[in-house]
Amino acid sequence: MKKFVLGLTLGLILSVCTVSYASNEIKAILFPVTYLFNGTEKILPSDYMTLNMDGHTYVPTRFIAEQTGSYISFNDANKTIEIQYPTQRIIKSEINSSTEDDSFNLSLHSEKEFYSNNQFLNIWAELRYKGDTTQIFEHRENILAFYIEDNNGKRFELGRNLISKTSELKKGDEFKGNMTVSLVQQYYSAVIYNNTNVNPEFIKGNLPPGIYTVGVSAYYSNGSYIDEKSLKTKLQITIKN
Repeated sequence: MKKFVLGLTLGLILSVCTVSYASNEIKAILFPVTYLFNGTEKILPSDYMTLNMDGHTYVPTRFIAEQTGSYISFNDANKTIEIQYPTQRIIKSEINSSTEDDSFNLSLHSEKEFYSNNQFLNIWAELRYKGDTTQIFEHRENILAFYIEDNNGKRFELGRNLISKTSELKKGDEFKGNMTVSLVQQYYSAVIYNNTNVNPEFIKGNLPPGIYTVGVSAYYSNGSYIDEKSLKTKLQITIKN
């Protein structure tokens, strides 16, 4: 008996814990959890459920999409789920830092100076070309490299991608990048779990309470990487209980 429901709700909504789909049987466990969106709790409607199957958590897609300002629809004809989401929202940064050289201005921004330990760290950097003439630069694919350092001097960064790119820039052109959750998870895995084998789903995307330095570096050259130049700036954030 087919117990898989996928319609306008687009969540994995089950009335029983055994699902038969295309002659394959799937066993799932109802998994009651609390949903926090940037630190604010949202109640899951009664017609949605969260499941645990083979150690993985399955959440109701429509509920997640609606809470994050996204639009979701299901095309039954071609069995396609479409998700549309805003690519930009207006954000005011509470703290900033910047540095510059003859070619670029590098700035680092954080939406908050004080975060609770269940809030998303909204931190981003911008590298703006200042030159008056169009110029070609070589740089790493991830031209903006973020790092996190705690009060004990433990520093974590994702490393610079060795893939090189060439960009033709004119005055005012800008690179923009956000500090990723994976960097926060790298810190959490190393400090809290001591780099042991832990299911990635249990590694938090939030930093433990404390004071942290967040920094960003930009590396570029006008030709050979032997002549590579760098800009660096940093700011300090506090994670509260």
